[in-house]
Amino acid sequence: MPTRYRVITETCVECAACIDVCPFAAITESPFSINPELCNGCGDCSPTCPVEAIEPYEWSPPPPPNPLIIPKSGIKVSIGIGII
Repeated sequence: MPTRYRVITETCVECAACIDVCPFAAITESPFSINPELCNGCGDCSPTCPVEAIEPYEWSPPPPPNPLIIPKSGIKVSIGIGII
């Protein structure tokens, strides 16, 4: 599992130092948070935080969407032909 970083919201003082150093624009304000899908785990944000409110964690990406499931009986298609 890849390493990502997250903001400890109870500790964060919203100084925005982390936003300025993130090369992937993964950190957002109001509330401060790090999008794990944009974060690449470089960790540039963590040492810039003056109150140590950014920590690493092991991230599991969300599963892909379910593929189209075709019933064993197949797919029935009706084609209507009419006169207009």
